[in-house]
Amino acid sequence: MGRFGRARLWLRVSVAVTYVTAMLLAGCGGDGGGASSKVVPTNCDYTACGVLSGHSYVVYEPGSLPANAPMLVLLHGANVDLENTESMWQGRRFADRYGYRLVIPQGNGNVWNYSDDIGFVADLIDAVQRDRGPSAGVFVAGWSNGSELSQLLACDYADHVTGVISLAGPLIRGRNCKPSRDIGIALMGGGNDAVVPVTGGAFGTMGLAEAFTAWSAMMGCDGSTQALLDTSLMSGASSITTIAGACRAPVQQTLMASAAHAPGWNQEALHGYMQDFFARSSLR
Repeated sequence: MGRFGRARLWLRVSVAVTYVTAMLLAGCGGDGGGASSKVVPTNCDYTACGVLSGHSYVVYEPGSLPANAPMLVLLHGANVDLENTESMWQGRRFADRYGYRLVIPQGNGNVWNYSDDIGFVADLIDAVQRDRGPSAGVFVAGWSNGSELSQLLACDYADHVTGVISLAGPLIRGRNCKPSRDIGIALMGGGNDAVVPVTGGAFGTMGLAEAFTAWSAMMGCDGSTQALLDTSLMSGASSITTIAGACRAPVQQTLMASAAHAPGWNQEALHGYMQDFFARSSLR
């Protein structure tokens, strides 16, 4: 679709399957494992670098950031540092183009421990807004281990978040999820994802369609759907975005037919997809 953009810039992200498997195991009951994450980077090339509750994080602000600019929080996958996370999503380019304050935290041991880190991310959102100014909306995009954390954040701290993009890590099956307010949810998955298959999830998580149905029910959707075919998000392959109808907040799922666990997507098209969803989430 036109709003997803047409540029052909590609980013390839490669993460060992063994690392991702370890991440999922840690998140689904482990202790998060490993040594503490690295402290503030020695050479900080962001607007600000800091540490909160033992986690390092960075903040990037475009030079002409508007008052009450929205915030974008990026959550990494297992054994992936914040620099690689910024590169995967091209967060600074997105912030420059659309006027966002970008925040990227680092999990201890480079993984997210769900029982401890849901509250940490909420505290970080509060701390950045105290230090840097309030945000018109707060959006979270997470991949794999961070994707799962992003949805748990929506379950437990919906009052902190406006919309969530969750890539390759659906909701845990049987999780008691009761958001305190309506929140936009965009689920993304690759048809060739062997780590977290879209048809059945992994380690107790839902499949993509099951999670879409669960979030549609939580957001009061009427059961109708609209499917949009796109060929710009993945070069030479189609993606289908299914949008739930008459929801109190946007709910959608995007199946990228040829994508693996880490998609090689068209970055400009991805940014258009993100901004379109964030804008609709802000309208509720």
